[in-house]
Amino acid sequence: MDVHDSIEEIQKQLGYKVSPVGSCHGFSLRWLEACLLNEENIFDARILKIVNEFDTLTKAIKEAQKKPIKELTENDMQLLDIPAFYESLELYQMPTHHSSLFGVVLHQVDVKKISSLASSEKILSQGGLEEIASDIYSAIEVKTYLDELEQLTKKNCFSSEDIIGIVLAHVDHTNAIIYTPSVGWKFMDINLYPAQIFPAGSTLELTNAIKESFSLVSENEYLVFNMSIFTNFMKNEKIQLLKELLGSLKTEHSKSRIIPEPEKAIYLAEVAAKHGDATLITQLYTTGSLGIKNSNGITMHYFAAQNGHSNVIDALGRFGIDFDEANNDGATAIFYCSGQ
Repeated sequence: MDVHDSIEEIQKQLGYKVSPVGSCHGFSLRWLEACLLNEENIFDARILKIVNEFDTLTKAIKEAQKKPIKELTENDMQLLDIPAFYESLELYQMPTHHSSLFGVVLHQVDVKKISSLASSEKILSQGGLEEIASDIYSAIEVKTYLDELEQLTKKNCFSSEDIIGIVLAHVDHTNAIIYTPSVGWKFMDINLYPAQIFPAGSTLELTNAIKESFSLVSENEYLVFNMSIFTNFMKNEKIQLLKELLGSLKTEHSKSRIIPEPEKAIYLAEVAAKHGDATLITQLYTTGSLGIKNSNGITMHYFAAQNGHSNVIDALGRFGIDFDEANNDGATAIFYCSGQ
């Protein structure tokens, strides 16, 4: 049994819900949090405990839960940390299932709001996990972006203490990257655990690893990712500087972006619809005769509704999109919204 399956099997044994599409998103965010706190060793110890003690773990956790606090050993505390890990993972992975907890319907992209309940006290003491920038890139463009990130952090004197996290989200899968300026990169895919390590300057090798990992779960030849940036709570002036630098990169990318033929552009559109990039949606539907469904028969307005992006719905509406048009399986955006 691989790591992903082991994690989900223990999750079920402990009575937690398991997402039908896997645990990659929640796992990636939990790993990202650990790295931003310099607690990757604690994260890895937890995962190895799940894998190595798989056969006896659930029973051991339940026994530890029955013990009086004064009798808990160090091993018991490690065991009790595992249910807390699963609770957080579930909130990040399936926030729409927990609207009663949040008081509102949240989606995976609402990381800051989910963090208020899913993050550790250390993360919350710093204001929670918050995205400071995002943009959408094709796999062909990713190396250029990573190179630019290396260069701008070096030019602006970011140190090895100024850790930067990146969540890469395809419509079907999520991975994460940690960049430590002047040191290098770590790349995490739940399906390829543990993290792969790349020294600074090896963005070609990192990009190839990213492509290979996503090709395991997607048959699309034209891979597209939303790249969301998080930090380890560096000083406010550095966060503001990083926001400005990344904002400039996004502006330049928007100007220089080459829109591919419709057969490939639809993959840009689905990621834009899922992540609320109405500007890119407008650009795509203005410049070409782009269809409204992806290769799996899912409409762009369904992606937008599924992730709570009314701005994308509005943008699509300006192009005369028929919102009653259903996915190939018959589901409609309106039907999805009515169920929330």
